Amino acid sequence: MALYAAIADADLATGDELAGGNAVMSWAKLLSLWHALKAPNSSDPKENYRVTVFAFNDMQVAQMLNDITFVNAQYLPAAQSDLEQGVVSGALGAKIVSSSLIPNGTAYAIDTRVAAKMLLRRDVSIQDWEDAKSGKYGVRGTTRFGLGVLRSRAVARMTGIKTTIT
Repeated sequence: MALYAAIADADLATGDELAGGNAVMSWAKLLSLWHALKAPNSSDPKENYRVTVFAFNDMQVAQMLNDITFVNAQYLPAAQSDLEQGVVSGALGAKIVSSSLIPNGTAYAIDTRVAAKMLLRRDVSIQDWEDAKSGKYGVRGTTRFGLGVLRSRAVARMTGIKTTIT
């Protein structure tokens, strides 16, 4: 989440964060996030992002569960929802996940296919390994990897959402 939080406002899908207006997370706000990724105000009309994940703080999921339009749109299928794990079946073709790692009052719409990837920074190095005292031997492998943003315009962020249930 730190990777997505570090994206500069001007580099997001709409060229800025979306304003939450100090109101609770609602179906209308979810649609705003969805639309920000589907139709970004960008100089490249070939961008064709789609939301694969909506990421919220646990409080924003609780607010959504209090929105009758959201509940009616979902019918919350028990087989696909695991509220304990922070997974609601989804909306608008995307999975909804919640985490306390996301600041309360912040929500994301992300196209995880292209937004960020794990990057290999060095090929795997293999060395023989032996411990004569214990009679153990084998190989030791190392690599360096990290996370990197590939397409920051595949991320929309909304801040200023109310931080209480109502």
